Amino acid sequence: MDILEFISANTQLFSVAISAVVGFSAFVKWVDSRNRELEEKRYSDYMNLIGVISGTRKDGSPAIMTEAIAATWFLIEYREYYHITERIFSNSDFKNMAPEIWLKNVLPHIENMLSEISVSSCEAKNHCALCSFKIKNLLSFKSQKGQINVSTCE
Repeated sequence: MDILEFISANTQLFSVAISAVVGFSAFVKWVDSRNRELEEKRYSDYMNLIGVISGTRKDGSPAIMTEAIAATWFLIEYREYYHITERIFSNSDFKNMAPEIWLKNVLPHIENMLSEISVSSCEAKNHCALCSFKIKNLLSFKSQKGQINVSTCE
C-alpha cells in the first residue's frame, strides 16, 4: 500500500513525467523522420547532378556544357557518396561513349574532381600527411593507359 499512497500523493509529478516522456519520444520520432527526408532529398539532388553531367536535366531536357561542369564540381559537396562517385567515373568508358566536345570540356573537370575527392576521402580516413602527399603526387601524373586508380590510399 505504500506505493499506492505515494502515487496518489504525487499525481501531478507523475502526470508531468509521463507528459515529458511522451513529448520527448514524439520529438525523437520527428527528428528521425526529418533526417530521413533530408537524406532522401540529398540522394535525389546527387542523382540529378549525375544526370546533368551525363547531359540530361531532371525534367529530361538537355543540359548545357557549363551546367555539366558546375555539376561536376558540386559533387565534392557529397562526401557520403565519394566511393560511388569514384566508381561511376573511374570505371566508365567515356572515350567511346561521349561526344568529342564533352570529352574536351567536361572530362578534364571530372578527372580533377576525382583527384580532389580521392585526396579528401583519404584524409577523411585520418591517414597521415605523407599519404596525402603521395596521392597528390600520384594523381598529378597522367597514367599512360589513360586511367588512374583514385581509390588507392596506400
